[in-house]
Amino acid sequence: MALDAAFLAELEARAVGYARGAGDILLRHFDSSLEVRYKSGGKHDPVTNADRESEEYLRAAISAAYPDHSILGEEGDDHQGSGTDFLWVLDPLDGTTNYLNRLPFFAVSVGVLYRGEPVAAAIYVPTSGLLQEGVFHARLGGPTSLDGNPVQVASNPTPQPSQLTSLPAHYWRRMRFSGEIRRAPGEVRALGSIALELALTASGTLQYAIFDFPRIWDVAAGVLLVKQAGGLALLQPGRGRPWAPLGRFEPRPVKDGSLGGYRKWSGTVVVGNPEIAWAVATSLRRPVRILAPVRAALRRVRQLPLWGRSPSEAQGE
Repeated sequence: MALDAAFLAELEARAVGYARGAGDILLRHFDSSLEVRYKSGGKHDPVTNADRESEEYLRAAISAAYPDHSILGEEGDDHQGSGTDFLWVLDPLDGTTNYLNRLPFFAVSVGVLYRGEPVAAAIYVPTSGLLQEGVFHARLGGPTSLDGNPVQVASNPTPQPSQLTSLPAHYWRRMRFSGEIRRAPGEVRALGSIALELALTASGTLQYAIFDFPRIWDVAAGVLLVKQAGGLALLQPGRGRPWAPLGRFEPRPVKDGSLGGYRKWSGTVVVGNPEIAWAVATSLRRPVRILAPVRAALRRVRQLPLWGRSPSEAQGE
Protein backbone atom coordinates (compact mmCIF):
# COMPACT_ATOMS: atom_id res chain seq x y z
CA MET A 1 0.00 0.00 0.00
CA ALA A 2 1.43 3.39 -1.04
CA LEU A 3 1.60 5.96 1.74
CA ASP A 4 0.37 9.49 1.18
CA ALA A 5 3.31 11.81 0.46
CA ALA A 6 1.84 14.61 2.55
CA PHE A 7 1.44 12.28 5.53
CA LEU A 8 5.04 11.09 5.20
CA ALA A 9 6.19 14.73 5.21
CA GLU A 10 4.10 15.28 8.33
CA LEU A 11 5.66 12.26 10.06
CA GLU A 12 9.14 13.51 9.19
CA ALA A 13 8.40 16.99 10.52
CA ARG A 14 6.91 15.56 13.71
CA ALA A 15 9.91 13.26 14.20
CA VAL A 16 12.28 16.23 13.78
CA GLY A 17 10.39 18.23 16.39
CA TYR A 18 10.28 15.35 18.84
CA ALA A 19 14.00 14.55 18.41
CA ARG A 20 14.92 18.20 18.94
CA GLY A 21 12.71 18.47 22.01
CA ALA A 22 14.31 15.37 23.53
CA GLY A 23 17.74 16.76 22.64
CA ASP A 24 16.93 19.94 24.55
CA ILE A 25 16.17 17.83 27.61
CA LEU A 26 19.51 16.05 27.33
CA LEU A 27 21.39 19.33 26.96
CA ARG A 28 19.75 20.71 30.11
CA HIS A 29 21.02 17.72 32.08
CA PHE A 30 24.41 17.45 30.38
CA ASP A 31 26.42 19.45 32.92
CA SER A 32 24.39 18.51 35.98
CA SER A 33 24.52 15.77 38.60
CA LEU A 34 22.79 12.69 37.20
CA GLU A 35 20.93 9.83 38.85
CA VAL A 36 22.41 6.62 37.46
CA ARG A 37 21.29 3.02 37.67
CA TYR A 38 22.52 -0.02 35.75
CA LYS A 39 20.47 -2.52 33.78
CA SER A 40 23.02 -5.31 34.27
CA GLY A 41 25.65 -6.34 36.79
CA GLY A 42 29.14 -4.95 36.91
CA LYS A 43 27.96 -1.40 36.27
CA HIS A 44 27.22 -2.02 32.60
CA ASP A 45 24.36 -0.49 30.56
CA PRO A 46 23.83 2.72 32.55
CA VAL A 47 20.50 4.52 32.54
CA THR A 48 20.12 8.08 33.82
CA ASN A 49 17.23 10.32 34.79
CA ALA A 50 17.97 12.17 31.54
CA ASP A 51 17.27 8.98 29.52
CA ARG A 52 13.99 8.47 31.32
CA GLU A 53 12.85 12.10 31.04
CA SER A 54 13.73 12.14 27.33
CA GLU A 55 11.72 9.00 26.64
CA GLU A 56 8.77 10.16 28.73
CA TYR A 57 8.65 13.36 26.69
CA LEU A 58 8.82 11.44 23.41
CA ARG A 59 6.10 8.99 24.38
CA ALA A 60 3.76 11.72 25.60
CA ALA A 61 4.25 13.82 22.45
CA ILE A 62 3.71 10.89 20.07
CA SER A 63 0.68 9.56 21.97
CA ALA A 64 -0.94 12.99 21.91
CA ALA A 65 -0.52 13.36 18.15
CA TYR A 66 -1.04 9.71 17.11
CA PRO A 67 -2.96 7.85 19.84
CA ASP A 68 -3.51 4.79 17.61
CA HIS A 69 0.21 4.34 16.77
CA SER A 70 2.38 1.83 18.62
CA ILE A 71 5.52 2.89 20.51
CA LEU A 72 8.63 0.88 21.35
CA GLY A 73 11.37 2.54 23.37
CA GLU A 74 14.60 1.31 24.88
CA GLU A 75 13.72 2.20 28.46
CA GLY A 76 9.93 2.12 28.79
CA ASP A 77 7.14 -0.41 28.34
CA ASP A 78 5.80 -1.16 24.88
CA HIS A 79 2.61 0.61 23.83
CA GLN A 80 0.45 -1.40 21.42
CA GLY A 81 -1.76 1.07 19.59
CA SER A 82 -5.16 0.24 18.20
CA GLY A 83 -3.79 0.78 14.70
CA THR A 84 -0.73 -1.46 14.56
CA ASP A 85 0.57 -0.51 11.10
CA PHE A 86 2.68 2.37 12.44
CA LEU A 87 5.37 1.82 15.07
CA TRP A 88 7.56 4.55 16.56
CA VAL A 89 10.94 3.17 17.65
CA LEU A 90 12.78 5.36 20.14
CA ASP A 91 16.23 5.60 21.61
CA PRO A 92 15.99 8.56 24.00
CA LEU A 93 19.76 8.67 24.62
CA ASP A 94 22.10 6.60 22.49
CA GLY A 95 25.61 6.87 23.88
CA THR A 96 24.79 7.06 27.58
CA THR A 97 28.34 6.26 28.70
CA ASN A 98 29.68 9.12 26.57
CA TYR A 99 26.99 11.37 28.03
CA LEU A 100 27.90 10.39 31.61
CA ASN A 101 31.54 11.23 30.92
CA ARG A 102 30.71 14.59 29.31
CA LEU A 103 31.74 13.43 25.84
CA PRO A 104 29.35 15.13 23.38
CA PHE A 105 29.00 12.09 21.11
CA PHE A 106 25.43 10.95 21.75
CA ALA A 107 22.10 11.09 19.98
CA VAL A 108 18.33 10.87 20.18
CA SER A 109 16.92 8.46 17.60
CA VAL A 110 13.30 8.59 16.42
CA GLY A 111 12.26 6.13 13.72
CA VAL A 112 8.81 5.45 12.28
CA LEU A 113 8.07 2.02 10.81
CA TYR A 114 5.09 1.16 8.64
CA ARG A 115 4.52 -2.60 8.68
CA GLY A 116 8.18 -2.94 9.60
CA GLU A 117 9.55 -0.63 6.90
CA PRO A 118 11.25 2.63 7.99
CA VAL A 119 9.30 5.54 6.48
CA ALA A 120 10.40 8.56 8.56
CA ALA A 121 13.41 9.25 10.73
CA ALA A 122 15.12 11.91 12.81
CA ILE A 123 18.36 11.77 14.79
CA TYR A 124 19.33 14.65 17.06
CA VAL A 125 23.08 15.19 17.60
CA PRO A 126 24.73 17.75 19.91
CA THR A 127 27.48 18.43 17.39
CA SER A 128 27.76 17.95 13.64
CA GLY A 129 29.73 18.81 10.54
CA LEU A 130 28.28 22.30 10.96
CA LEU A 131 30.01 22.51 14.39
CA GLN A 132 26.63 22.91 16.03
CA GLU A 133 23.75 20.80 17.26
CA GLY A 134 21.19 19.68 14.74
CA VAL A 135 18.79 17.00 13.51
CA PHE A 136 19.44 14.62 10.63
CA HIS A 137 16.13 13.68 9.07
CA ALA A 138 14.53 11.87 6.14
CA ARG A 139 11.34 10.28 4.89
CA LEU A 140 10.70 7.55 2.37
CA GLY A 141 10.97 9.11 -1.09
CA GLY A 142 12.73 12.27 0.12
CA PRO A 143 16.32 13.37 0.70
CA THR A 144 18.32 13.03 3.89
CA SER A 145 19.08 16.42 5.39
CA LEU A 146 20.75 18.06 8.34
CA ASP A 147 18.37 20.79 9.46
CA GLY A 148 17.08 21.10 5.91
CA ASN A 149 20.49 20.94 4.18
CA PRO A 150 20.72 17.80 1.98
CA VAL A 151 23.54 15.34 2.69
CA GLN A 152 24.91 12.32 0.83
CA VAL A 153 26.89 9.21 1.65
CA ALA A 154 30.58 9.11 0.68
CA SER A 155 31.01 8.57 -3.05
CA ASN A 156 34.26 6.58 -3.25
CA PRO A 157 33.56 3.10 -4.69
CA THR A 158 36.13 1.35 -2.48
CA PRO A 159 37.31 2.02 1.09
CA GLN A 160 40.08 4.61 1.20
CA PRO A 161 42.90 4.34 3.78
CA SER A 162 42.71 8.04 4.67
CA GLN A 163 38.93 8.18 5.15
CA LEU A 164 37.09 7.41 8.36
CA THR A 165 35.51 4.06 9.13
CA SER A 166 33.45 3.02 12.14
CA LEU A 167 33.98 -0.48 13.50
CA PRO A 168 32.76 -2.02 16.77
CA ALA A 169 35.16 -1.62 19.67
CA HIS A 170 35.49 -5.42 19.85
CA TYR A 171 36.13 -5.76 16.10
CA TRP A 172 39.67 -7.10 16.40
CA ARG A 173 38.49 -9.95 18.63
CA ARG A 174 35.34 -10.99 16.74
CA MET A 175 35.77 -10.07 13.07
CA ARG A 176 38.32 -10.17 10.27
CA PHE A 177 38.47 -8.76 6.75
CA SER A 178 39.67 -10.64 3.71
CA GLY A 179 41.11 -9.33 0.44
CA GLU A 180 42.01 -5.72 -0.21
CA ILE A 181 39.93 -4.38 2.68
CA ARG A 182 42.04 -6.35 5.15
CA ARG A 183 45.07 -4.27 4.16
CA ALA A 184 43.28 -0.90 4.13
CA PRO A 185 39.96 -0.79 6.03
CA GLY A 186 40.29 2.98 6.55
CA GLU A 187 41.01 5.17 9.57
CA VAL A 188 39.09 3.34 12.28
CA ARG A 189 36.91 5.11 14.83
CA ALA A 190 34.47 3.83 17.47
CA LEU A 191 32.37 6.75 18.69
CA GLY A 192 30.18 4.98 21.24
CA SER A 193 26.82 5.88 19.68
CA ILE A 194 25.37 3.78 16.86
CA ALA A 195 22.72 6.37 15.96
CA LEU A 196 25.38 9.07 15.68
CA GLU A 197 27.58 6.84 13.52
CA LEU A 198 24.65 6.10 11.22
CA ALA A 199 23.96 9.82 10.82
CA LEU A 200 27.63 10.46 10.07
CA THR A 201 27.64 7.67 7.48
CA ALA A 202 24.56 9.16 5.83
CA SER A 203 26.34 12.53 5.63
CA GLY A 204 29.62 11.14 4.27
CA THR A 205 31.80 11.81 7.32
CA LEU A 206 32.22 8.04 7.71
CA GLN A 207 32.76 6.09 4.51
CA TYR A 208 31.14 2.99 6.03
CA ALA A 209 30.21 1.52 9.41
CA ILE A 210 29.68 -1.94 10.88
CA PHE A 211 27.37 -2.71 13.79
CA ASP A 212 27.49 -6.13 15.43
CA PHE A 213 24.08 -7.15 16.73
CA PRO A 214 22.61 -3.70 17.49
CA ARG A 215 19.11 -3.43 18.89
CA ILE A 216 16.27 -2.16 16.75
CA TRP A 217 16.11 1.21 18.55
CA ASP A 218 19.79 1.77 17.69
CA VAL A 219 19.25 1.54 13.93
CA ALA A 220 15.55 2.00 13.05
CA ALA A 221 16.01 5.68 12.19
CA GLY A 222 19.59 5.58 10.92
CA VAL A 223 19.15 2.97 8.22
CA LEU A 224 16.54 5.18 6.53
CA LEU A 225 18.90 8.18 6.72
CA VAL A 226 21.58 6.13 4.95
CA LYS A 227 19.16 4.82 2.32
CA GLN A 228 17.69 8.22 1.45
CA ALA A 229 21.22 9.68 1.28
CA GLY A 230 22.05 7.28 -1.56
CA GLY A 231 23.43 4.49 0.59
CA LEU A 232 22.60 0.93 1.49
CA ALA A 233 22.13 -0.98 4.73
CA LEU A 234 22.90 -4.71 4.61
CA LEU A 235 21.83 -7.23 7.23
CA GLN A 236 23.26 -10.61 8.16
CA PRO A 237 20.67 -12.06 10.56
CA GLY A 238 23.03 -14.67 11.99
CA ARG A 239 26.49 -16.22 11.67
CA GLY A 240 26.87 -17.81 8.24
CA ARG A 241 23.56 -16.45 6.96
CA PRO A 242 23.55 -14.58 3.62
CA TRP A 243 23.69 -10.78 3.49
CA ALA A 244 20.63 -8.96 2.17
CA PRO A 245 19.43 -5.34 1.96
CA LEU A 246 17.73 -4.23 5.16
CA GLY A 247 14.51 -2.82 3.79
CA ARG A 248 12.18 -4.03 6.51
CA PHE A 249 12.54 -5.04 10.15
CA GLU A 250 11.11 -8.52 10.57
CA PRO A 251 10.06 -9.20 14.18
CA ARG A 252 10.98 -12.51 15.78
CA PRO A 253 8.02 -14.83 16.42
CA VAL A 254 6.37 -14.36 19.83
CA LYS A 255 3.39 -16.23 21.24
CA ASP A 256 1.29 -13.24 22.23
CA GLY A 257 1.70 -11.16 19.07
CA SER A 258 3.15 -8.27 21.08
CA LEU A 259 5.91 -5.85 20.13
CA GLY A 260 8.35 -8.16 21.90
CA GLY A 261 9.17 -9.67 18.51
CA TYR A 262 10.70 -6.34 17.47
CA ARG A 263 12.67 -6.19 20.72
CA LYS A 264 14.26 -9.52 19.79
CA TRP A 265 15.31 -8.35 16.33
CA SER A 266 19.08 -8.64 15.80
CA GLY A 267 21.84 -9.17 13.26
CA THR A 268 25.03 -7.62 11.92
CA VAL A 269 24.54 -4.42 9.89
CA VAL A 270 26.87 -2.78 7.35
CA VAL A 271 26.09 0.68 5.95
CA GLY A 272 27.73 2.83 3.29
CA ASN A 273 27.27 3.53 -0.39
CA PRO A 274 26.10 0.39 -2.25
CA GLU A 275 29.55 -0.50 -3.67
CA ILE A 276 31.35 -0.18 -0.35
CA ALA A 277 28.59 -1.83 1.66
CA TRP A 278 28.63 -4.97 -0.48
CA ALA A 279 32.44 -5.07 -0.62
CA VAL A 280 32.75 -4.77 3.15
CA ALA A 281 29.96 -7.22 3.95
CA THR A 282 31.24 -9.96 1.64
CA SER A 283 34.79 -9.59 2.97
CA LEU A 284 33.83 -9.96 6.66
CA ARG A 285 34.93 -13.16 8.36
CA ARG A 286 34.39 -14.53 11.86
CA PRO A 287 37.56 -16.11 13.30
CA VAL A 288 37.19 -19.73 14.33
CA ARG A 289 37.93 -20.01 18.01
CA ILE A 290 38.68 -23.67 18.70
CA LEU A 291 39.21 -23.15 22.43
CA ALA A 292 36.11 -21.02 22.97
CA PRO A 293 33.92 -23.91 24.29
CA VAL A 294 36.70 -24.96 26.68
CA ARG A 295 37.10 -21.43 28.00
CA ALA A 296 33.34 -21.09 28.48
CA ALA A 297 33.28 -24.34 30.47
CA LEU A 298 36.16 -23.15 32.65
CA ARG A 299 34.33 -19.90 33.36
CA ARG A 300 31.29 -21.86 34.52
CA VAL A 301 33.44 -24.07 36.76
CA ARG A 302 35.13 -21.05 38.32
CA GLN A 303 31.75 -19.68 39.29
CA LEU A 304 31.16 -22.71 41.56
CA PRO A 305 32.12 -22.35 45.25
CA LEU A 306 35.85 -22.99 45.51
CA TRP A 307 35.95 -24.53 42.04
CA GLY A 308 33.17 -27.02 42.66
CA ARG A 309 33.98 -27.96 46.28
CA SER A 310 31.86 -26.95 49.23
CA PRO A 311 33.58 -24.91 51.98
CA SER A 312 33.40 -27.92 54.35
CA GLU A 313 35.09 -30.16 51.81
CA ALA A 314 37.87 -27.63 51.30
CA GLN A 315 38.42 -27.27 55.07
CA GLY A 316 38.64 -31.06 55.50
CA GLU A 317 41.64 -31.32 53.20
